[in-house]
Parts: sequence; structure tokens; C-alpha cells
Amino acid sequence: MKRLLTLLASALILSSVVFAAEGAASETSPPPETVPDIYPVEVVETQAGDYRRIEKVYLLESGTDPAAIPTLDFQREGYGYALLDLLREDQTETETREHTETVTIDSETKDMSAILEKLEASMELTTDDGFTGTLDLDPKSITVEAAGYQSSTRIVSATRTYPGLSDADTALLPKSTVENGRTLELADVSWQTVPGGNDTLPPTYTATAVYSGTASSRSATGYTVTASYTGELMCTVSGAVRYTAVFAGAPLEPLEEAAQDISETPAQLAVHYGLPALAVASALVLAGLGLHHLIKWRNGRRYAA
Repeated sequence: MKRLLTLLASALILSSVVFAAEGAASETSPPPETVPDIYPVEVVETQAGDYRRIEKVYLLESGTDPAAIPTLDFQREGYGYALLDLLREDQTETETREHTETVTIDSETKDMSAILEKLEASMELTTDDGFTGTLDLDPKSITVEAAGYQSSTRIVSATRTYPGLSDADTALLPKSTVENGRTLELADVSWQTVPGGNDTLPPTYTATAVYSGTASSRSATGYTVTASYTGELMCTVSGAVRYTAVFAGAPLEPLEEAAQDISETPAQLAVHYGLPALAVASALVLAGLGLHHLIKWRNGRRYAA
């Protein structure tokens, strides 16, 4: 009877080990594979003999952290792959164009040497659409125009001398004269008497006449200078960065059935071998119970006889 109880206890212990192993297997199952945040725009696979090479190409915006690129080992079609290199290639493209920028400045004079001293030889420029560069002054483009005018009036005069006059009378003098294209009017006269030389010749008179008038002129109040700067501007069209993750692959070694058993986890071993053991233990329990009842029944018949 003691042996029977020992067998029953062993069967129960084996059963508990099997169920505990199954529970451990469910608890230690690997987490689901995470999905990458970025995906390659191109995958190139090549093979040389038994070895393969996979290149995964990613395009990231400038400033994006490349740490998001998947670089872990993986298996594919019977090959195991490991990261060999992570290559970076700047995809920045530029566009250039000729540009002319016109500027205006104020000047108090129209003297070209003074104007050139006020103009910069070159200028840095950035346009609204992102083009930037250095432009140089074109001296032939410089023009100077009066910014405005002002009028002024002044007095002008001219002196005329009229000798040999018979009398000191202004009626003998012209009432106006022309000087530099302007008509001037008689303003003042001074007389000088010239003796005749003897008692029979009368004296003569010399008149010094002053003619005067006004003259108007117009002068510039200032000048506006216009100049052009020319040169080549450049703009960055694209700032993408190309990353290539290079993986080297080798064929996976075929595993023997025994090696597979050894490589299995304790939970997997419990599932593979525990279920048959559980069946055997259950059969032993049932057999033990039947034997126990048979012995008890036979003992009862013996004492009844």
C-alpha cells in the first residue's frame, strides 16, 4: 500500500511540474516585434556565392536624427543579416541665377568722384525667395539727376561812356543797353566837362551812364544717384539626407533534431515531454486505484468465508 501511495504522489508531482512549465512558457513569451517609425524608399539585394548583401535606402529631412533607422540583426529566407555599414550622403541641391539690384542715394553734388566715395563697391543680398550672394557695383550704370530746383534773382549792371556830347542832357543818352543778352535800363549818369581849347570853341561833355536790371537763375537743391549692382545668387533647393543601411547576410546552419531539443527553452521542453509524462502518470493513478479496490474486495471475501 505504501508503494501505491508513493506512485500516486509521484504522478501528481509530475503533473504539477508540467502545468507550471506551461505557465512559465506563457509568461516568458517574447513581446511582439515593434514596427519601425520610418521605412526605406529602396531596397537592393545582391548575392555573391553563399553570401548576400541587402542595402536599405532612407531619405530623411535635414536635421532628422538617423537613430530611428532600424539597424538590428534579422533573418530572412534562411539567411541571418547583421549591420555592416550605415552610409550618409548629403542630397542638397543648389540653384543659381544672375541678379541685378538697383539702389538710390542722395548727394549734395554731381561730382562723380565724390559720388563713388559714397557708393559701396559690393553688397550682400538675400531675396524674398531665398537666393543669396554678393553683387558688385557696375560703374557704367550710375546716373545723376537733380532732386529739385530753386530760383534766385540778382541785380546786374553795365557801364557805358559817351564822350563829345554838346550838352549834359540825359536826352542825348540811350535809355537802355544789352549786356550778355539781357536788356538793362539807364539807372544813373555822371558828367564830365571837357574844355574847348580856346574862346571860340565851346566845351563838350562826357557822360558815364550806368545801366542796371535783374537776372533770374535756377539751381539744383540736391541730386539723386541711381546705381546697379550685378552678380550671381544661389539658393538651396533640397535639404534631404540619404542614408544607406548595409547588411551582410550568411546562410543559417541546419540544426539536427537533437540540437533543436537542446536549444529549446525549459517551457518548450515541458510541453514536448511533459504531456506524455502526464498521460503515463494518469494511467498509473487509475491502475493504482483499480488495484487498491481489487485487493480490498478480495480481503473482504476472504474474511466472509
